[in-house]
Amino acid sequence: MAPISHRPEPRGSRTDIGVPEPVIFFVCGAATHSKADPFASISPVKVHNGEWAYCPNGASLDHDWRQIEPMTRRDLMVRGSA
Repeated sequence: MAPISHRPEPRGSRTDIGVPEPVIFFVCGAATHSKADPFASISPVKVHNGEWAYCPNGASLDHDWRQIEPMTRRDLMVRGSA
């Protein structure tokens, strides 16, 4: 049996759910980005100032980033903040 690897956890991820999940630090508050676009081909998860960020409609430009209590995207959806 191979030894278990104890590699350090990547910054901004959770491994307690089995798969690393990014921890979101910023949410876009731009009025034009408030609604999710189900046909968007761009991911709603972005990088802002070296941290994970979430834009509901996956826009590439014109964000109004607002810092939030760090949480996973799943937790963000449950709280209704996205």
